[in-house]
Amino acid sequence: MKQTEQILFWCKNHKGITSAEAFYNLGIAHLPRRIADLEECGHQVIRTTEHGTNAHTGAPTHWTRYFVSQTALEGLL
Repeated sequence: MKQTEQILFWCKNHKGITSAEAFYNLGIAHLPRRIADLEECGHQVIRTTEHGTNAHTGAPTHWTRYFVSQTALEGLL
C-alpha cells in the first residue's frame, strides 16, 4: 500500500494525522511531502496548528494536524 493510501486510511479511522503519528504508526518520515502528493492528486487537505508542552523540556511547542476532506475518504472501504 502506498504511503498516501495509508494516510487516507488513517484519517478515515482517526481524527486527522500529525507527523509524529505518521512516523510512529505508519513509518512515514516526511508527512508534509506525502500531504503535498495528496493535494497534487486533487485531495483537499485542511491544516490546523495545535499547541502543547514538550514532554522532555517543559517548553511550549506546536505542531500541525492534517485533515483530509470527507469526500476523499468516502471512496475508501
